Formats: sequence, structure tokens, C-alpha cells
Amino acid sequence: MLDKFMPFFVALCLHALLLGIMFFGAEWSIKPKPPQKTLDNIIQAVAVDEDQWLASIEDKKRLKQEEAARKIAEEKQKADEYARQIVLTKRAAAEKIRKAAEEQARITAEKTRKLAEKKEKLKEKAKEKAKEKAHKIAEKKLKAKEKARKIAEKKLKAKEKAHKLAEKKRKAKEKARKLAKKKEKARKIAEKKEKARKIAEGKRKAAEKSRILAEKKQKAKEERARQTEKLMRLAKEAEEKRKAARQKAKKQNRIQQIEARIRQQVERKWTRPSGHYGGLSCVMAIHLNPNGSVITAKILKSSGNSNFDASALKAVYKASPLPITLDVFSEFRQFNFRFSK
Repeated sequence: MLDKFMPFFVALCLHALLLGIMFFGAEWSIKPKPPQKTLDNIIQAVAVDEDQWLASIEDKKRLKQEEAARKIAEEKQKADEYARQIVLTKRAAAEKIRKAAEEQARITAEKTRKLAEKKEKLKEKAKEKAKEKAHKIAEKKLKAKEKARKIAEKKLKAKEKAHKLAEKKRKAKEKARKLAKKKEKARKIAEKKEKARKIAEGKRKAAEKSRILAEKKQKAKEERARQTEKLMRLAKEAEEKRKAARQKAKKQNRIQQIEARIRQQVERKWTRPSGHYGGLSCVMAIHLNPNGSVITAKILKSSGNSNFDASALKAVYKASPLPITLDVFSEFRQFNFRFSK
């Protein structure tokens, strides 16, 4: 601490010393001791030299005063600067101390907080451990209680099982007795049923025999009826066949008659072309209306002679309507007709 204020004390001492020199120098300049001469010379010399000396003294005094004032000003400036530096140093030291104190306070507070947190965590941990320990103890007690309950339940079940087993044996014995009684009763009932069955079987066999005999009679009757029906059906079919044959022969005869009439009519309408046409024959496809009029006629199989074929077609168209009846129209709607000469 003294080292910081030592320059200030030195500067103060230097200022005091300069002030003393200026004061004592001024005293000396006021009372000079002139040299020992004659009075006139002294007066003259004093008159001359005194002015010079006084001027010199004044100059020196002024210079000394100025120098002293400059030095004082410099020293004052230095002292002021030093004082300012001291103030700044003090402020910096105070700021540093403040910051250090704040940091220390912060560190202390942080340590205190962490210590408190640690204590709280230790406290919580201790509580948790105590709680867990209590839970384990309670769980252990519960398990022991459950174990005791299960043992008691097991004993009770064993007792119930023994009781059920005894009851089961008793029931089995009772059941066997009832079963034997039931069997005896069933045997008697079975004997009665067997006797009744035999009687019923005898009756059933007699009834079956009667039924079979009746069935045989019925089958014989049905067979006779079937044979009679078959003979009648065969006779009817034979009659129908004969009738159909007669109708077919009649229809065929009718068709042949119509064909002959158509041939005669076409031949009457045919005009022989010039030349010899013996032994020629052609086949024509003819399409008729129900009234016998020719719709179309064309050569299916040529005779080999176009004049003969053309004369045949011309004769068919000239013979239209052809002599057909409605009962055979279906056979002549479209038919093939051979024309020969």
C-alpha cells in the first residue's frame, strides 16, 4: 500500500523544496555585499553595476521563478497524472475487487446451490431408497402373506379333495348298487320285452307271410294287366303302322298321280325344237306357289343340249299353274322334275 503512494510523497517533497529555494533566493538578492572601494568609485560603480546587477538578478530571479513554476507545473501535472492513474488504478482495483467479489459470490452461491441440490438429491435418494425399502418390505410381507394364503388354500383344497374322494367313493358305491338294481330291473324288463318281441315276431312273420302272399297275388294280377296292356299296345301299334303304311301308300300313289299329271301337262306344252333330240333328258328345280303357279325353274342337270334344256324350261313355264292340290303341296313346294324325250 505504501509503494503506491510513495511517488505522490516524493512529488510533494520536491514541490516544497522548490518553494524554499525561491523564497531564500529572493532574500539573498535583496541584501548583496558590494566590494570595498572608494566612495565615489563605489557610488559610480554601484550606480553602473547595480543597475546591471539588479537587471541580472531580476533576470535570474525571473528565470528561476519561471523554471521553478515550469517544474512546479510539470510536477503538478505529473502529480495530477499520477493522482489520476492512482484514481484509475483504485477504480480498476475496486472494479476488479467488485468483480472478484461478485465472481466469488457467484461461485459461492453456485457451490451453495449445487450443495443444496446435492443435499436435496441425497435427501430424495434417501427417501427413494427408504420408499423402495419399505416397498420391498411390504412386498415381502405381501408375498409371505400370499404364500401363507396359498399354503392354507392348498391344505383346504387337499381337505376338500379328500372329502370329494370319500364322497366320490360313496357315490360310486351307491351308483354300483343302483346300477345292479337297475340291471336286474332291466333284465326283467328285457325278458318281458323278449317274450313280447317273440310274440310280436310271430305275429309279424304271419303278417309278413300274408303280405308276401298278397303281394304275389297283386304282382300276378299286375303282370296279367301289363301283359294285356302290352298286347293291346302292340295291337294298336301294329294297327297304326298298317294305317300309316296305307296312308303313305295312298299319299305316294297320290304324289305319283300328280307327277304323272304334271308330266302330261308339261309335255303337252312342250314344243320340239328343230333337229333330232331322241334320248335326251334334263333335271329341273321348280319352286311353286300353293296354287301351283311356277315361281322359278332352273336346270340342275343339263341334257348336254342347250336348245333341249331351254325348250324344257319354256314348257314348264307354259304349263303353269301345275295341277297340284293342297294336301300334297308340301311335297311340291320345291321339287326336282326330270324331263325326257
